[in-house]
Amino acid sequence: MNTPAARAFPALKPLAALALLAALSLLLYAAIPFPAGATSHWVDYDSDNDGLIDIKTVAQLQGIRWDHNGDGFIDVANIAVPASDRTDYNTAFPNRETVSTLTSTSPRMGCPGVCTGYELMNDLDFEGAGWTGGYGYVGIFEGNGYTISNLTQTITGGQATGLFRIVDVGGVVRNVGLIDAVITSNAQSIGILAGTNRGTITASYVHGGSASFTGSANPTIGGLVGTNDQGGTITDSFSTASVDAGSNDNGSAGGLVGKLDVGTITDSFAAGHVTGTDTVGAANITLDFGGLVGEIDDANTSTSIVTDSYCAVDGRPTACIGEA
Repeated sequence: MNTPAARAFPALKPLAALALLAALSLLLYAAIPFPAGATSHWVDYDSDNDGLIDIKTVAQLQGIRWDHNGDGFIDVANIAVPASDRTDYNTAFPNRETVSTLTSTSPRMGCPGVCTGYELMNDLDFEGAGWTGGYGYVGIFEGNGYTISNLTQTITGGQATGLFRIVDVGGVVRNVGLIDAVITSNAQSIGILAGTNRGTITASYVHGGSASFTGSANPTIGGLVGTNDQGGTITDSFSTASVDAGSNDNGSAGGLVGKLDVGTITDSFAAGHVTGTDTVGAANITLDFGGLVGEIDDANTSTSIVTDSYCAVDGRPTACIGEA
């Protein structure tokens, strides 16, 4: 026999030939995709098995708006998620495990147990893509030292706006940088990283960019966070973004945080331009400006603590802390 196989393996015995054929068949079968829903077809979105879902694209970052606790499932029960946004999440994370395929022993998105949040795996650039924000976030968001650039958001209405509208109690955001982000809104609480922080923000920053209030009543606006309350903590973080509180007769604007109302700021700083125009109201109330914090709530000064933090006063502020 003078076939190509015979020339390549002249001493091949019948049993060995059968074994080789079986091995080749297995390789060919492995190369054929499994149908959707089959266990072997699920994509592992936790490549390092740390319980955090990998984010590698802008579309995937957009998708986490609909997963408030970071477990990898759209929060249909907690949030009125439009069908189009469910489609966006499914497109960003195709072939993931879903509720219908979940069993007590199955991994979720590839996590070794229940997924607890998301992590950046590379820098992201939002050039040409807007950001609409999400809801309260109580999972972990690990930036791994990567950056998110050119994020733009223009929001009308709502209580809070930012990359995260609210980092809620139990939520953790760490090791992420935002570069040249532009947030414009008439929401009550505006911050580039988070409109409101009630969780933990660590080793995160905003470099350049701006946060601007376009409404007419009582803003709390900061370069990093708008309002820090309910025991929220900010540590080892900074902002150099410019902050504009617009023209108002009440509210607060700070280079790092607009208003601190029960919580702590530690080892942090701000060096952005803070501005706004006072329009004195009937009660002789005006905007409060601070290079670091615009206002510390009068009723909670003993539980609103700033430690080892500083600012470069630029614009309207005359001190790092406004009203306290």
